[in-house]
Amino acid sequence: MKNLLNGIVLSILFFLTIDTFGQTENKLLFSIQYGKNPRLHARGLTADKKKIFIAASDGKLYIIDRKTETVEDRDYNRNVELRDIEVSKKYIVLLASGDSSSTITINRKTEEYVINKYQGLFLDGISLVKNSLFMMGDPRGDRFMLFYSNDNGESWTQPDSLPQSIQSEAGFAASGTNVQMTNKNDWYFVSGGMDSRMYFSQDAGKTWNDFDLGFNPCESCGAFSFVILPDNKTFIAVGGDYTKPNERIGTCRISNDGGTTWHSPKEDLMGYRSNVMYHKGILYACGTNGIDVSSDFGESWSEFAKGNYFVMSVFKKQLVASTIEGTLDFYHLQKKK
Repeated sequence: MKNLLNGIVLSILFFLTIDTFGQTENKLLFSIQYGKNPRLHARGLTADKKKIFIAASDGKLYIIDRKTETVEDRDYNRNVELRDIEVSKKYIVLLASGDSSSTITINRKTEEYVINKYQGLFLDGISLVKNSLFMMGDPRGDRFMLFYSNDNGESWTQPDSLPQSIQSEAGFAASGTNVQMTNKNDWYFVSGGMDSRMYFSQDAGKTWNDFDLGFNPCESCGAFSFVILPDNKTFIAVGGDYTKPNERIGTCRISNDGGTTWHSPKEDLMGYRSNVMYHKGILYACGTNGIDVSSDFGESWSEFAKGNYFVMSVFKKQLVASTIEGTLDFYHLQKKK
């Protein structure tokens, strides 16, 4: 067992007051800097009741404990960017992506870990339900590389069937949210590039269906993130063109029939978005120029905050957003009116 903990002091950068309109939205409460590198950022972010877990661009796992006001950093996969993270009561699962990729499964009690390596394969995201995981990678040849695990990521198997891709179609490892499981058997992922589609299997990868999302076709365009609402019928996909961060048109698509048909919102997002999440009736979408919110299932969006954000999570009734320079920003969650 390797114990690579290195505690650093938690830094509270600044504090701003709440809006005076009687609402509790879009004023920055405070920021926490978990690392000193000015180029440091995180595309993987999640939290439980006590801690915040950060999968960062320097290949390190950072764990923030708000009670003790400390940050731990753990280096399992030196210098390979971490792109996604899933956390359960007993395990932490990390996804590292680059010219070659790997998964790291960590036992939270013993701190023992298992690394699985994938030479020449770029992995995009993972999703966890109980002790089962579904993982999606870019195509090899004309087939998406998919894997599943029933032992918290200690071992992985390819499903019976791998869906076919078209030329210049792939995934975007922008926030780890282009892959979803709703239960052990129902798997979903979205793609981009010259074609942008939603793929889904309802039998743990034995058979696949796919539907066109309607994003603009280009190598830097497509779906970067999606969320399935509690009714299991309403899906919201966000993205756009990451090379044109302020372009509003073609940044969001909505389905009201479980992913079969898709339409554009009445009012678009404020630009390219890498992550969308849903919490208590409110949708949040973040990207290079800020965070937007919607209270009508994605049909209209309004600006929530300005800034360069990669991915979001919720911790103790606060919105946590990963930004540049190794920093997390904390906001009050929007309340549904």
